Amino acid sequence: MKNNKNQFQDSIVKILAVVGAIAVLSVGGFITVTVLKNIPDIFGNIAAQVVSITQRFIPAERIIVTLSDENPVNGDLVRLSFEHQNKNDDGSYSFFYECREGVHFERAASDEVIFCNTPYNFINQDNTFSFRVFSAGEGSSGVPLSVNFVQNNSERISERGQSVLNIRGEKNIDSTMVIIRGGEDGNRPAKRTPGQKIEEEILFNQTSGSTAGVSNPNGIPDLKATILAVGRIDRETNVFTATSSIPQADRGAVKFEILNVGTKSTGSWHFNVVVPTFPAFIYHSKSQPSLLPGDKIEYTIGFDSIKNDGAENVIVVNADPIGSIKESLETNNIVKSVLPAYNIE
Repeated sequence: MKNNKNQFQDSIVKILAVVGAIAVLSVGGFITVTVLKNIPDIFGNIAAQVVSITQRFIPAERIIVTLSDENPVNGDLVRLSFEHQNKNDDGSYSFFYECREGVHFERAASDEVIFCNTPYNFINQDNTFSFRVFSAGEGSSGVPLSVNFVQNNSERISERGQSVLNIRGEKNIDSTMVIIRGGEDGNRPAKRTPGQKIEEEILFNQTSGSTAGVSNPNGIPDLKATILAVGRIDRETNVFTATSSIPQADRGAVKFEILNVGTKSTGSWHFNVVVPTFPAFIYHSKSQPSLLPGDKIEYTIGFDSIKNDGAENVIVVNADPIGSIKESLETNNIVKSVLPAYNIE
């Protein structure tokens, strides 16, 4: 009798276990089906946060200088060639070299003396400038030189292309050698006389200008982020319009640029953008191209599902968020703005 009772209890336990397992499987199956069914919507909502990304690379205006001979001997002819890249305006060019003891240059065709520390204006025809070098010393003289560009209706040098000429002197120097330094007031000494040696030293302060585009191997890059505008992007034309606030149903947008204000190229880099969507979303960029000093990239990012939080709709742009680039200044990497949204009744 006792054995029958135990067998009956065992049977009840097994039946309950089976029923429980079926219930668990049923509930689990329902949850699984529900989750799988909604996965496309979940990922669709996330994907819908950032719907358009455009970027425009804007290289810096720069002058690249090339010398036919970087190590000439006293009396040699040097042909300077230059390329003015991404030129925006018309203007005029001048040649400039720093004073070095016993060194002077002359125009190749006319033997006209080119005074040191004084801009020498020339008419540019084929982006070349030829001159002859003279050195009264026996050793080598490193002479920094440049081609400078001044825009029309301006007196300031806007771009400068630079190089260095290493002149090797000779023991036998012509007695007609002239060592002349230009004057600050722009006046030039009289033309030389054979056998006459003239030396005049008046320092000339050259107007400062841009050295954009030259990557100094000993320099430091510096990425600077700037938000140019916030607003909306038309869903039909994809045209950006700047505005201080937008209807919640519109597609929001932010236009910004990242510029290398440093003195060395950046190498590859990344950026992040926090957009005011629901749910919250952070856009992580792909690897971006290296920027020379003065180069920049302009971006426009459009996004849907904007929150209706008024002034709390914060947009954050962060250049090099993981700090992969050693920069001269890190505080200019992050910029913020707001894009309030409102409901249309």
